[in-house]
Parts: sequence; C-alpha cells; structure tokens
Amino acid sequence: MRNKELKSKKGITLIALVVTIVVLLILAAITINLVFSENGIIKKAQDAAEAQKQAEESDRQALENLADQLDDVIGAPKELQKIMSKLPLTTNQKAVDSYGNKITIPAGFIVVADGTDNVVYSYDKKDGTSTKIPVVQDGIVIKNATDGNEFVWVPVGTIKNDAVSNTTNTTTIKLGRYSSFTVTGNVLPNPAQEATTSSYNTPVGIELGIEIFSFEVSDSFAGGEFDGTTYGAASSYGNTKATNLQEWISTTLANGGYYIARYEASQNETDTTKAASLPSKTVWGDITQPAAATAAKATYSAETGANKDKYYSDLINSYAWDTAIVFIEAYADSNYAEDNNSTSFTTTGGNGDQVCNINDMSGNVWEWTTETSTYSGSVNDYPCAGRGGYYSTGDGRGYYYTSLRNNSSTGLSSSTLSFRATLCVK
Repeated sequence: MRNKELKSKKGITLIALVVTIVVLLILAAITINLVFSENGIIKKAQDAAEAQKQAEESDRQALENLADQLDDVIGAPKELQKIMSKLPLTTNQKAVDSYGNKITIPAGFIVVADGTDNVVYSYDKKDGTSTKIPVVQDGIVIKNATDGNEFVWVPVGTIKNDAVSNTTNTTTIKLGRYSSFTVTGNVLPNPAQEATTSSYNTPVGIELGIEIFSFEVSDSFAGGEFDGTTYGAASSYGNTKATNLQEWISTTLANGGYYIARYEASQNETDTTKAASLPSKTVWGDITQPAAATAAKATYSAETGANKDKYYSDLINSYAWDTAIVFIEAYADSNYAEDNNSTSFTTTGGNGDQVCNINDMSGNVWEWTTETSTYSGSVNDYPCAGRGGYYSTGDGRGYYYTSLRNNSSTGLSSSTLSFRATLCVK
C-alpha cells in the first residue's frame, strides 16, 4: 500500500513539472516575441531612437535655416565653404573665405570649383586633403547658372593672407587709378587717384603723352579745364562713360572687392546684342567704343534686367582695370603691368595668359574702357582710352602691354580691339 502511494505522488510531481516546463516555454516564446519580433520592444526602442535622432537633426536644420534667414536679414556673411553647395541663390549672398576675407556672390551665380573650366585654386585646402576651398588670393571664379558667363573676384582693402586669427600677415590693395605699377620688394604702388565716395568725381589726369591726359567721367562730371585743355561735361560722352561710377565705387568699397569678366568679350549666342564672358569663343572685335559700352551694359541691364536690383554689368572702367593689375602683381606676377604675353591671335582664353584666373589682359587683343582722354576739345577726336596688349597677325608680334593707356576715336574699330565687362553688385 505504501509503494502505491509513493508512485501516485511521483506521478503527480512529473505531470506538474511537465506542465511547468510547457508554461515556461510558452512564456519564453511570448517574451522572445515581445522583445525581438518586428513589433517587439527592441525594434520599438530602435525606432524610437531613430525618430529621436531624426527629430534632433530636423531641429538642428531648422535652427540652421533660421540662422541663415536671420543672416540674410541682417546681412551677416556666411563661410564660403558652407554656401558653395547651396548655390545658385535667389539673392546676393555675402560670404567670407577661410581667412576671413569678404566676397559677395550675386544671385543666380555659383562658385566654380578648382580644376573646373581651367580654374586653379592653390592657397587653401580642406582638412589637409586635395580638395581646395578658394580664398580671394586665388581669384575666385563665379559662373552664371543660366548663361555660363564667368567673372573673377578682385579683392580690395586690407586682405588677410593667413588664418583668420593672424592679423599681421596682410596685403592692402587700394582701389584706384594708377600712373605707376612698380612693385618695390613687397610694397605695392599707390594710386594716382584713390577711389573714395567723396573724391570719385575729382578730375585726376594720368598722362598718355605730351599734353594728353586721361580721366574717368562720372554722371555728375561738370567738365572743365585741365592743364590748359578744356573737356566736356558728362552729358557730352553719352553712354561711353560708366553707368554709375559713384555706385560702383561705393559698392566695391563696401563689398571688399568687385568682379571683372574673366575673358575678353564674345557675342552672346542667343542674343548678339549682349556681351559674353566665356572660354574658347571668337573675340568680339571690329567694334567701336560706344558700341562696346552698349554691349557690355546689355549683358545684365541696369534698367530691364531680371536682377537689376541686385547687380548689373558695365564696360570696364579704369579703376577696375588698374586695380586688377595691382591684385595680380601682389599674388601672381609682380611684373604683369609691363607684360605682353601674346603668342598668337586666338579665341578667348586661348593665349595661355591666365593669372589669378583672369585671362588675356596682357595680350591677344587690346580693350576699350570707359576712360576718356583730353586729346582735343572735340568728344569725337580720340577721347577713348584702350588698355592692354595685343597680337598682330600682320607681322606675328605682340604689341603694347597690360597697363598701357592708348587713345583712339569713337569711330575706330579693329579686329585686334575688343572689350570686357564688370559687374556692379549691389
């Protein structure tokens, strides 16, 4: 009887154990499913963490966008590296390079990267790699996203040549008209007429020859007498003078630089009344100074252009030409003012004369400017100043040089005489 009772008790215990194990297995399966399944705790925790990460990134981006908007409102500059990928913008954007130097990117333009379109940047590198982030010493190139026209930034004022924290390694380039371009050691020349908002309209003559002087005429130029020669008021020069010299000087000084067309002019292929600044194009020669002024102004019209409230184009003035030479002498070629690098008569940018990413100032063809001369009392007798060197196909030689001022009539046109534009960025 006792053995039967023991067997009965052992049987009940085994059944209970089996039931317990089964229950535990069921609970384990449920737990594993709750923890590891597609809708389990771990997956939900991972999803929550990812959602939190995305929310934080969204908040960061929102704050950055808000900061960008505030910057746009108050006009604070952005780092060039950060905005290069965001261009073209719909408004002018003030920026600084990695040394802290100012640059303004016009609406609708992009910054051309190193190695693209034969652009060379060499001063700065990103994180020690071969990716070069341009600084103003290079001659930063911008390109219009619609028509492809390229311009180069010419910095003015005190330029930092090193890290932002280093305030001793600087170069000062004065915006002005120069009669001498001699560089002594590391000392740049001083202008014969420095551009300021108060003195832009003061006549300063730069000698072209015996009793011949050149001037830059503004809209409010009253005319008068210089060294016994009488010259007319602004109204007598028509459209051949700068569109608004005071505005160009003011914005250049405020922006810390200006844009010069990267190439000698060619004709816009879709609208042949407009000048283009593109590589490997037929130079727009056989054009008079008044016609050159019209074509340069038409590229981005100050009156009817889509971005006329942001920028407009003009025929290059003597301040822009001379200061570009000083910039090149400071950072690329101290003898550039006296150079003629013509080896052939070729297409735009085809002559190999590229310094600070600016092409053919010293050669290929010489170029009209808005500068005028006192050659005679009549506005039709040799009042137009041409600049730069050119190549003669007749005898296979280069003539003139980068800084030369020459004077010719309003009716002169030649295959070896062209022009280039500037931008007035507001």
